[in-house]
Amino acid sequence: MEVSRKEEIVRDLIIQHQLVLRGEHVYTRKKLSSDAISDIKKYRNEILKFLRQEKEEQKERWRREKEKKKAKYNELKKQLPKREIKSTPDKKRFNEIMSQIREIKSFSGLESEGLNLAVSSKRERLLKEAQRYCDHDLKTEYSYGYTRDGRREVTRVIRCPKCGLEIIDRKAEKISSEAVWR
Repeated sequence: MEVSRKEEIVRDLIIQHQLVLRGEHVYTRKKLSSDAISDIKKYRNEILKFLRQEKEEQKERWRREKEKKKAKYNELKKQLPKREIKSTPDKKRFNEIMSQIREIKSFSGLESEGLNLAVSSKRERLLKEAQRYCDHDLKTEYSYGYTRDGRREVTRVIRCPKCGLEIIDRKAEKISSEAVWR
């Protein structure tokens, strides 16, 4: 495979001067000689094309790694419980309850701890009632990680930003019998 002088200069400039692509501009970390600057100006489009290709290849590698990681966790993801979140959407009732929650005041003073406990329990009770009347806009997020003892774990969080509903499900690998010390 024969490399043309132009390609050789482009590769040499990229390696020698550690060019980094930021948008449409090329910055260098080392001070360049006048010959190098003229070469960069002359082969600017080729350098940018090469750097864009490198960037796309890196994105593709990251995407493949992410897919491999997800594939490892697919079996655990299938074991998560199915969730059917039911509500009877009533916008008027929901807005009334949310306004009641906003109107609840917290206390500060000598005996505020007991009063604030009552206030927070009332707020939670009203929030649960509001969740029944909310027209949920659910967002589901998955996170992949490990437990303290090194087993793979999948966490699913289902959230509704309107009413504050949050359901968290976790599933971890089972400990194999070889791993249990007796």
